[in-house]
Formats: sequence, C-alpha cells, structure tokens
Amino acid sequence: MTNQASTVGKKLTLLTVVVASSVVAVLYMVFSEWSSFRVARQPIPADAHDILTEVATLRTATLLISVTAVLIAIALVTLLVRRTKPPLGLAAQSNRFKTTLDRAMDSIFMFDPETLKFFYVNQGAMQQVGYSFDEMMQMTPLQIQPEFDAIEFRKKVNQLITQEQSSLTFEAIHRHKNGTIIPVEVFLQYIAPANEPASFVSFVQDITERRRAEAELRLAATTFDSNEPILITDRSGTIIRVNNAFTGTTGYAADEVVGQNPRIFQSTKQDRHFYRALWHSLTETGHWEGELWNRHKNGNDYPFRVGITAVKDAASSVTHYVATY
Repeated sequence: MTNQASTVGKKLTLLTVVVASSVVAVLYMVFSEWSSFRVARQPIPADAHDILTEVATLRTATLLISVTAVLIAIALVTLLVRRTKPPLGLAAQSNRFKTTLDRAMDSIFMFDPETLKFFYVNQGAMQQVGYSFDEMMQMTPLQIQPEFDAIEFRKKVNQLITQEQSSLTFEAIHRHKNGTIIPVEVFLQYIAPANEPASFVSFVQDITERRRAEAELRLAATTFDSNEPILITDRSGTIIRVNNAFTGTTGYAADEVVGQNPRIFQSTKQDRHFYRALWHSLTETGHWEGELWNRHKNGNDYPFRVGITAVKDAASSVTHYVATY
C-alpha cells in the first residue's frame, strides 16, 4: 500500500507541475497579447521607430514576467504536494488533469525525448495543426515544424536535457494538415522526475495577430521615414498607407486613397497588356521596375519611375506590396 501511495504521489507531482506550467503559459500569452494589443492601438507618430522600440521593451518585460511566474509556480506546487495527502483514485485525478489541459488556451504538445513521438496533445493542439489524436500519436514535432531537420532539432532540445537551459522560448512555424503555415511561439520544458520517464512539454501560442501588428509597425516606420513617395497595399492590392511625399506628388491625401485600388491613378496611356506583364513580373520575381504613367488629381498624366516590391513573411507568402516613386 505504501509503494502504491508513493507511486501515486510521484505521478501526481509530475501532473501538477505540468498543470502549473500550463498556467504559466497562459499568463505568458495574456501578457504577450496585451503588449501587442497596446502597441497596435497606438496612433502612428511621425517617428515610428519609437513604437518599434516599445515593442522590444514590452516583449522583454513579458519574458521576465513569465520567468518569474515559472519560479513562483514551481515553489507553490512543491509546497502544495508536500502538504496534500495522496488522493483516493489516480484515475479520477488523471481525468481531471486531462480535462484541464484540454481546456487550456494554449496548444499543448508532449513528446518522448528518445523517439520524439508525441504521447499527448490537447484539443487546442489538434485544432491548430488539423490532425486527429490518433494521427498525432504517430508523428513527431519535425512533421509540423518544417524549418527544422532532425539534427538541428535534437541539438536545440539537448540544451534542456544537459541543463544548459531550464526552458526554451522561440518562434517557429507550424504547418497545418491542409498546408497552411502558422507562425507560433513555443515555450518548451524538459521534465525528468526521479523514477519516472522523462518528457518534453511544449506550450505553443499562435502569434499570427502579433506578427500582423508588428508588420504594420514596420510598414509605418518605412512609410514615415522616407522622403520618396511611397504607396503600400495589402496582398489583394488595396491601398493601406501612403506618406506625405506621395500626397505632394499626386495631389491625393491619404484619406482619399486608403481603401482604394491603385487603378484610380491609371492613365489611358498604358493598356491592359502592360499591367498584365507588370503583375506577371511581380508574381514570378517579387519585383517590377519601370516607367508608369499615373494620373494626378488635377487630371493631368505624368510619367514616374516606379519600383514595386512584394513583401513576404517567414513562410514566403506575400503580405504587402510597396511602390516607391
């Protein structure tokens, strides 16, 4: 009976530590989203570099808060386990543990240090990558993180096994079953309790919105810092930003063109075959440069030397087009 209670206690210690880590991960997500939301809601000043500096500051503060929270959580869990009597039923506690993880806001992946195969994923993880539980049990992190090969990945996680690092936080991409690329932030821990199998536990947060906000800030900095006329569109070609130099050159104020398509500037001097060739170049090479006739707000047509560049994300998908006059 004593051995059974001891075994139960050890297993529950592992489970409790993992649940506590989940709480830490949720806190990390909340602070991260608050930082991105706060920055994204600010008006863009003339010097957008101030905002970019604040992004770095806020993210550093978030990481420090998270590390502190980890230490506090581990201390509280240790105290709780020491003062709590062994539970009556391990099965009931395991069910409670699974329910807690399945309802966690982050995606949670657990995998074996030797085979790298997943042995548990929560509902959030399955929704994020689109695979069923049975499918995930036959997979490893390498199959959903295409930028890592086996050697590189093992070198990275070995820092935890050798205790060079107590945890790792890094950005990566996950590939959904349907091929969609998802930018994520990974918080990875190595748990190796005495007389129990070791495991890796990762808490993964989708950072698509954070990336979007940061991209907007970078675009803002580019736009406001340039003395050349600049027009920026989203990937569908809708104008999202122009700078003051653009207004001076074309006569159009920002509020007159944002939300419009650049075709409002088109002159009749260049036909559809010209624009078809322009878009073909952008699609194939990501860049086009040449003479473009645009119509000024006053109705006159003027030739401009224009360079258009496709802006891509980490997954090589086009997010914006930037035209410099």
